[in-house]
Amino acid sequence: MDKEKLVVGKTYLRRRKTVYAGKEVEAESWIKCIQITPAGAVFWSGDNLLKLTDEEIKKEVTAP
Repeated sequence: MDKEKLVVGKTYLRRRKTVYAGKEVEAESWIKCIQITPAGAVFWSGDNLLKLTDEEIKKEVTAP
């Protein structure tokens, strides 16, 4: 997804590859955009703030 299409307050699906229990798996989570920055955007997921770069947004974030 292009950063220009993000809307503050909207929820997006994040798909990424991560290592879990020593194996590479594909993980999904819902993240809420709380701020758009010059270098990317800040999202809220559970109890964590995520700072994603423009590149990470293009690869991992999709609209529901």
